[in-house]
Amino acid sequence: MASASERFYICSCHIVIAISEIMQFRVLIERDEDGVYVGKVPDLPGCATEGKTKKELMKNMKEAIQAYMESLKKHGDPIPVESVQISV
Repeated sequence: MASASERFYICSCHIVIAISEIMQFRVLIERDEDGVYVGKVPDLPGCATEGKTKKELMKNMKEAIQAYMESLKKHGDPIPVESVQISV
């Protein structure tokens, strides 16, 4: 199991809704017994993925978040986030 300082990362995911927004989500990262990195997004229930390296995990995490957001939009569900940063 990773130490507390190795477990918390921020994954920035670029998505487009009505205007261009940059959304940031907290990603919890742990290593499993086989050394694979596993990431979960607490603000997006069920949004999780893995990777052999942290770099691969973060790439996969961005893709998972984007797919999650597209599904929310397709079904007309609200985005469950605490804050949104808008660049103008």
